[in-house]
Amino acid sequence: MHALDLRAPAEVFVPRRAHSDLTEQRLRDYRPEVLGPVKALARRHTRLADLASSFPALLFALAHPREGTDPEPAIRAVIAGETLGQAARLAGVPLWLRRAGPKLFTAPLPALPDTTFLRRTIVNHLPRHAQQSASWFEIISAAAREGTDEFAVWCARHLARSRQKKLVHRLRLLSLWAWYSAQPDARGHALIERPFESNLTVASAIMSAEKWQIEVMLHLDLGGATIDDNWVAPAIVDGYEFKPLRNERAIRKEAREMQNCLRTYGYAVVMGRVRLWSVRKDGARVATLSLGRSSSLPLVSITEMKGVRNKAVPHEMLRAAQRWLFTHMLPEAEPQNAQFPAVELSRDSWTALWKPYWLAKQRVPDWLPLTPSRGAFGRL
Repeated sequence: MHALDLRAPAEVFVPRRAHSDLTEQRLRDYRPEVLGPVKALARRHTRLADLASSFPALLFALAHPREGTDPEPAIRAVIAGETLGQAARLAGVPLWLRRAGPKLFTAPLPALPDTTFLRRTIVNHLPRHAQQSASWFEIISAAAREGTDEFAVWCARHLARSRQKKLVHRLRLLSLWAWYSAQPDARGHALIERPFESNLTVASAIMSAEKWQIEVMLHLDLGGATIDDNWVAPAIVDGYEFKPLRNERAIRKEAREMQNCLRTYGYAVVMGRVRLWSVRKDGARVATLSLGRSSSLPLVSITEMKGVRNKAVPHEMLRAAQRWLFTHMLPEAEPQNAQFPAVELSRDSWTALWKPYWLAKQRVPDWLPLTPSRGAFGRL
């Protein structure tokens, strides 16, 4: 009869010195300029030291907390054996950073978003080099804060591949456009010609966002206003019909069908420098015409007349336009005020446009203030 073997199953045993050596090895993976505080924190408790293997980003964030945060609650949670998720939440460190190696951390981490969507997607686009990591983290923080999670992942993907100076330069405008792209009931969404999509290139996204910016400025300049003083009267001359573009909708439709930059003329119209006209032939649009004046030459004159895509128009059309203008008596065609005072944006239009964004973000950023500002929006 064989004796029963009552010995317990063998356990994996790591000598204390071996554990210490392994920890030291992993701590050395941090960059030299940040290593001192990291090692000092790791020496406080073995569970803190273990973070060098299990969650390098959390150990770094506790050793190098961002300004205004207290790492002690999270440190106590780690020492007490709380879950990594609980400790990370207390420290404000997203769980998707568990896969980030220690060499990526060179400066205190900004506030970063942490959602299920991001945990699934953004980890595939972590920065590849420490030289770009600090700016990568700052941009992702801003992209999620000012835009959406999907937009933040889009930024992460493009920034991980290469330096994207144009993306960074236009980040606030892109964030705002991306946010309104996901808000179908907002007025700002109705002004978007091409909404944000995750498959857009950086160049396409910037082009679409800038087009939206122009549409928004036209809306803010004109809104629901109707231009009653068009300086001269509509008429048909030599078969060409001259029709005034008297409001935002008419200008937008003319710009779209004639494929020109007419949307950028909103401020010049409200200031009284320009009046815009559509030229038709047998009901079809054939040219866009602008009448203008300046403080030094206050008389009305034809300043521009272009066909589709700003192509030159035939001489017969130019002659018809001149005859149309010259049929008006000079005093009739001369506006009374040629001083062109600055025109303030409507507070009601400004507030109605941006209120959904302010409420959703629970703040009014300094770059999109409560007080209407052409300058602030134009600098985005």
